[in-house]
Amino acid sequence: MIGIVCDSATDLPQELIKKYEINVVFLKIILGEKSYKDIIEINEEEVLKYMENSFAKTSLPSYTEIEEVFLEMINKGYDEIIAINISSGLSGTYNLFNMVARDIMNKHKSVKIKVIDSLSVSIGTGLMVLKAAEMNKNGESFDKIVSTIESIAKEKKSDGGYTIPTLKYLKAGGRISHLKATIASVLHMKPVISVDTYGKYFTVSKARGMKNAVNNLYEYFKTFTNGKEIEKVAIYRSGELQRTINFVNELKEKVEKFYDKEILIGKVSSAMTVHAGAGLVCIVGLVK
Repeated sequence: MIGIVCDSATDLPQELIKKYEINVVFLKIILGEKSYKDIIEINEEEVLKYMENSFAKTSLPSYTEIEEVFLEMINKGYDEIIAINISSGLSGTYNLFNMVARDIMNKHKSVKIKVIDSLSVSIGTGLMVLKAAEMNKNGESFDKIVSTIESIAKEKKSDGGYTIPTLKYLKAGGRISHLKATIASVLHMKPVISVDTYGKYFTVSKARGMKNAVNNLYEYFKTFTNGKEIEKVAIYRSGELQRTINFVNELKEKVEKFYDKEILIGKVSSAMTVHAGAGLVCIVGLVK
């Protein structure tokens, strides 16, 4: 029996996780001296409230926490397990999953575990997890699912980007330099950020003001999907600012003009919010 597992930074909605029986290992949110499991022990509102005056941090799940999820799956009868993680270029989660998987397979010889580096982040990875779960439900083999998801990752078939109103949280987390963040703040420049073929962040473009940045974000998405068959689209945000919600609705209206399937609308997890703050706008597509 095949089972699917991912980390909480893949940002799939809970209803889809339940529907496809996807197992989740939760990253940790650190507020001062206290540590919380992403999603289940702390919510976005609490994180953003803390971030008004301080900087939050994220950390990996422990070895034991990952091991427990794998063992629970094995006890339920899963003997073929596919784990899909956010990019190894942005997090140590993939490497830690790999370490645990190797140890478990050494102890449980009949169990096969494949850990896949999505080379993506947030719902970009989430769409790969969803694709794997759908294939599993449709009766596809372990090897077929693995080869398909690895192909999506390596060929960047799940791609898009996000824009944010401030770089101070990326700067605090060491994702960008102090100089770049300061210059962007002074000039009111808002970047469109994506993930390259090595699974690392790069700046697609810069624009003055969020409205122009969201327009650039949409153009990047259009360029990526142009001439391709689109399987899935997700539009995500962080926070509850009305302006951010308006941007999401505008993107949705634009995409609906050429894409007639359901668009996944959601919010990033607190693990992503820690590095982006409120006001993130994201659009991602999965193409064939």
